Amino acid sequence: MNRLIIIGNGFDLAHGLKTSYCDFITAYIVDVLTKVYHENSYEDPLIKVIHNGAKFLHPLSPAFDSTKVFQELEALSKNRSYEFEFKSALLENTVYAAKDLKWVDLENDYFDALKDCRFPESRVFDLIKVRKLNQQFQFLKNRLEGYLQSAQYQEGTFRKDPEIEKIFKSEIQKEDLLLDKTGGGRRPQFTMFLNFNYTNTVSKYLGMSRVILPATQDTIERKDALNYIHGQLGADKNPIIFGFGDEYDSTYQEFELARNNEVFHHIKSFAYLKTRNYHDLIRFLMRDKFQVFIVGHSCGLSDRTMFREIFGHENCRSIKIFYYQRADGTNDFTEKTFDIARHFIEKGEMRKKIVPEPLSSPLPQYNTKHLVVK
Repeated sequence: MNRLIIIGNGFDLAHGLKTSYCDFITAYIVDVLTKVYHENSYEDPLIKVIHNGAKFLHPLSPAFDSTKVFQELEALSKNRSYEFEFKSALLENTVYAAKDLKWVDLENDYFDALKDCRFPESRVFDLIKVRKLNQQFQFLKNRLEGYLQSAQYQEGTFRKDPEIEKIFKSEIQKEDLLLDKTGGGRRPQFTMFLNFNYTNTVSKYLGMSRVILPATQDTIERKDALNYIHGQLGADKNPIIFGFGDEYDSTYQEFELARNNEVFHHIKSFAYLKTRNYHDLIRFLMRDKFQVFIVGHSCGLSDRTMFREIFGHENCRSIKIFYYQRADGTNDFTEKTFDIARHFIEKGEMRKKIVPEPLSSPLPQYNTKHLVVK
């Protein structure tokens, strides 16, 4: 039996990286406010802040409190000395709720904004609105890539964590398998790390940037394959994928009937065709029975196309969640099962595959001092 380890943003967060949506949008707003302080104005495709020439008290100090960046932004928006405009409704709707949002929420919000680009009376897409939204989303994606390149671990600054390694190298437990116990009690024959992150954290555990799994089992020389399914920072041949990926959404079916190709620019299914990553995944799923580990991924609807393929596959025998344990003693195991359930057509199959909470474990959250090379 093989193992598919799904790596999400929670994995990076567990290693101390500032890669949440709140981290990114905070850094973006800090940059906006800093430029307003030094230049009295700032404008990009998402936001505009222009001093109107009136006499004023500057709303910012040189060292404004970045922990209160959203309060600072709100105060600036109300300052009469400035012309302030959110040029992007997508940004405006998410900026003040950033601390509660995940990346999947932004991708879902983008899809909702795309749906709103239709004329109400005819449901035909307003091409001008679609193009503007896509340009704004592309700008946000470019900013994200630049931010993450500075946030990820640099060479020589990271050590593997032994508890994480134990998870990666663990045997397939017989009690995790309700559908088929023949693979239990042994290490998986082959492991694919399906990395949804753009960062290099998981590669530090494997000693490789990316290994393409050969097409036939007879030619496999390594037991680990690292698949940057959503792209990799700074990799021209594997560009980052950020958008919406639920072909089963009822509205998406209307998109295909609309005959407007502009709406598909940030739909993940088409971005997958630019590399062989998705084909590598399918080859892995088809090769043999497998167990799934969920490590720091929300399993939200913006990736339903892929997750339905994985979880509903006839070779999928078990889904084990490594949940987030909060400081107050609660965890997100149940929330994750809600999200995973949405990818199953047959709910009985879902209940047989998900490993129950008493047999599951929290994802270790460590003080990162011992991860950094001194």
